[in-house]
Amino acid sequence: MFRKIFVLATTLMVFSVTFTGSSFVLAQQGEQRMQPAQPQMQSPEIKIDEKMLNKFIAAAKEIEGIKAEYTKKLQGMKDKTKAMEFQQKAQDEVNKVLKKHQFDPQTYNSIGNAVTQNPELMKKVQKELSK
Repeated sequence: MFRKIFVLATTLMVFSVTFTGSSFVLAQQGEQRMQPAQPQMQSPEIKIDEKMLNKFIAAAKEIEGIKAEYTKKLQGMKDKTKAMEFQQKAQDEVNKVLKKHQFDPQTYNSIGNAVTQNPELMKKVQKELSK
């Protein structure tokens, strides 16, 4: 149970950071280095109906698949330029999934934040994601 919550929260956090662009910062003069993400601002309160929650769950399932695929590809990759390219490809794929499910990144992240803060919604999402 704890593992499922952790996996969902981690997935939401990873893609939240990816969408805001704060997961990494490129240094000038071609030097690249990873920097910790900046704290996120709280999202405004969002009302989640059943239809929206189902769309969110469907998108989250697809995004989890993308995350798993690209995590495997990025493990052990030494070439930072190539790693950045893979990260961009992953983000592009995630954006396609969001568009397909009629979400913009901010709305998706707001729903994700609301889910992580509401135990009832969290249980419902976990149940659907584990199917």
